[in-house]
Amino acid sequence: MSVQEASGDQVQQTAPFGDGQHAQSGTAENVEQIREILFGPQNREYAQRFTRIEERLSQETAELKAEVRRRLDALEAYTRQEVKDLAERLRTERSERTESINQLSQALTDSVKSLERGLLQSDDRMSNVLREFRQSTFDRIKGVQDDLTNQISTMESSQNHSIEELRGRSIDRLALASLLTELALRVRGEFGVTGLGKSDGSPKP
Repeated sequence: MSVQEASGDQVQQTAPFGDGQHAQSGTAENVEQIREILFGPQNREYAQRFTRIEERLSQETAELKAEVRRRLDALEAYTRQEVKDLAERLRTERSERTESINQLSQALTDSVKSLERGLLQSDDRMSNVLREFRQSTFDRIKGVQDDLTNQISTMESSQNHSIEELRGRSIDRLALASLLTELALRVRGEFGVTGLGKSDGSPKP
């Protein structure tokens, strides 16, 4: 005979001995007793298991939260450090780039200044060369002019001297005519010139 059948018989036996309300109350109590007999230990075991599961879940949840919080804190610290390192590296690179740009600008400025100085020196040298060339050319031209002036003066002096000598000589006209005639005859005889007259003035046959 099973427990359920026994409980059923017990219910049937207790049912006729009281009024309706008392019978229902007794039946409910019997059911509770039977339920306690049948499922009480199991329910208590389940309740204990559920309690342990809840406690374990609560503990694991707390540990999981703590682990997540720890990892989030570590990730946040790592991210902050990486951002800080990146910012420092960017500042360093910017500073180095600025320094390189400044050095390049200074080098370009120095090169431009050196080129300007070279051009100025070249202009000065060219101006000096041109000045010296103009002065040398002027000196040469002046020397040539002085030489020509001296030669012309010498020639004029010589001509004046010759003229004075010619004026100083007293050559009569007859001697001059004889001299010219003699010269004409010589020219005629040497070069075969025709059309000239004789020494007495008559034309040649």
